[in-house]
Amino acid sequence: MKKFFIAIFAIVTIIVVYNEYPRSGSFNELILSKYPEKQFTEIEITKELNHKICNDIHKINEFLGYLDKLQLIEYKRSVPREVDDIYWISIYDNENGLIGITIENRNFIHIHVSDRQRSRNYKIINTSLDMKYIEDFYNHCKKIR
Repeated sequence: MKKFFIAIFAIVTIIVVYNEYPRSGSFNELILSKYPEKQFTEIEITKELNHKICNDIHKINEFLGYLDKLQLIEYKRSVPREVDDIYWISIYDNENGLIGITIENRNFIHIHVSDRQRSRNYKIINTSLDMKYIEDFYNHCKKIR
């Protein structure tokens, strides 16, 4: 009986440690790899209540490629707000909102995956966000009427 309780305790400990250990990897490894069959067709980006849309597949893939260069690690604490402009980015596949990204800080991103009802903060560990690139992408998009 004692061995049984020790085994149960060991299994529960492993599960707790695994769930609490921060996951790390690229944006593609942590997020996009969950959608190997998906073709992302639209990105909506919002800044200061101004909504814009990008339907240009080349630009969408370029933007996702930029995000994939970011090495991320889960961050379990609250993220300090740092930038003047907050960006809300929604990535769609055929009108289905799959991934939401919030940028409030050059060194962190918040990601919400709608079909999995998952929301996590990530710290960028290899660089910081290029806010000029984000702004240029925003300016390239078409304003929603």
